[in-house]
Amino acid sequence: MLIEQVVMKCFMKLSSNRSDTAVYHLIAGKKSIQTIQDAKLFHLDELYGIYRSFKKERFYQIIQTCEANHWLQYIGKHKEQDLYTITEKGKIWLDNQDNVLLSYYNGKKYEKYDELFLKRLYLFIQTLSNTALKAFNFIPVVDDLDITNWVKQVYASAKGQEKSILQHLYNEIVVLLHDFNEAHAHIFVDRLTGHQRYGQSISQLSELYHYEEEDIYLILIAMVHKMFRLIEKSPQDYPMMSSLIPEQKEKLTLSKSAMSTYQLIKKGLDLQQIEKARHLKLNTIYDHVVEIAINDRDFPIDTYVSDQVYEEVMHVFKSSEHVRLKDIKESVNPDITYFQIRLVLAKSNH
Repeated sequence: MLIEQVVMKCFMKLSSNRSDTAVYHLIAGKKSIQTIQDAKLFHLDELYGIYRSFKKERFYQIIQTCEANHWLQYIGKHKEQDLYTITEKGKIWLDNQDNVLLSYYNGKKYEKYDELFLKRLYLFIQTLSNTALKAFNFIPVVDDLDITNWVKQVYASAKGQEKSILQHLYNEIVVLLHDFNEAHAHIFVDRLTGHQRYGQSISQLSELYHYEEEDIYLILIAMVHKMFRLIEKSPQDYPMMSSLIPEQKEKLTLSKSAMSTYQLIKKGLDLQQIEKARHLKLNTIYDHVVEIAINDRDFPIDTYVSDQVYEEVMHVFKSSEHVRLKDIKESVNPDITYFQIRLVLAKSNH
């Protein structure tokens, strides 16, 4: 199962440095400083947020399966959270899996656009397929007002050219699907809705192709991420598909509160002044600064971290088998704070 590969890959990279809950939050794309930093620190950006509807109950069922298969071993609790380590048997199992789909993911980059793209594609094809045959009364396969409005806007300029546009779109999809195996290509096509032909649901595809439902979803997301890469590489070859991809603005993806802190930093206020001005705890301001450092590669940290502190933290980090903040803190000069350690780790991953 693909979902088991995803979970096991996360545990392998985390290597007992984070709890099972941390793995769940990473796959589900939790918007927290800790989860985002985990994704960067453990080089798991590609799996961040690839399954945003992941149910926690299902996640723990998968943990139990992996443990029963002796792929994961429970090693105890840390701060009331369960820790697991991947076993040698688990590593062998993971190595023996077809990891092609895992290589397609780029969750941190695309997690805001993948589902949106698919919804646009499904409704756009359905709309043009029906209106090309003067069939204007059909039940939309996507019930999303923003998607509906977007398709209406695009359709206004496509009216009268439906068959030509559909042919171009068909040609582009055929070319893109050559990069995938036949079964996955069929899954992708079977989701599409045309005139008097409704695409298969996730559950129907699960039964038809003998995959778990979550695997069908993850296969589609993996394919979309790979398609995005191919389209970005040669956008001139895929003008129709390219037009369906939501605009990916190069802007900081900061929380509203962190952005407010950033604006005050830019005005020259120090962190204690910001603490008073915003009536927040200093630790909250520290979280904001770490969030800024994670998201803005040009953000300077030398105001808070000297070169000597940076080098010392990095030396311990690179030479340590573990990357828990507590372990690093115990190995560096006592004057170096957790805030400084987190900043160094945030900056080191750019």
